[in-house]
Amino acid sequence: FFSFEENYEIKHDFKDFNIAYYASKTPEQTFDLLNKLDANILNLDSMKLDLAKNTFNKNPQITYHVAATILLDAFDSNADFLLVDTMEDFYIFDYNRKQVEKISVREIILPVIHVNELQKLACGKHTEVKKTLEKHQIDPEIV
Repeated sequence: FFSFEENYEIKHDFKDFNIAYYASKTPEQTFDLLNKLDANILNLDSMKLDLAKNTFNKNPQITYHVAATILLDAFDSNADFLLVDTMEDFYIFDYNRKQVEKISVREIILPVIHVNELQKLACGKHTEVKKTLEKHQIDPEIV
């Protein structure tokens, strides 16, 4: 993904969007961006769950179960997309979607967006970000 730009101008708000945000250990930049977007940030308890990434290589099933809980909670709460701010979280939620859906025994048609992509969208850099959005398991179709 792109890098997060320190100086940016918001050209498009997200006031009509419900965003589920799975925060990393350093969410300050993301919260700053979200505050500028005027979006509805869903306050879901599942967003505080630990994905058990440190044991993913030995037992990915635990991570898939937690990821399924998080995605289903966001989906069932009418989130427009799940926002993440690390590549590791994006990989678990998006690239491993089939395994997560298999565990949950449900199709989860909730897009996952990286914070750097959201920033590009908000700044009006649609052509630039469309290249990465098209590679997602679920195309957000925001552009």
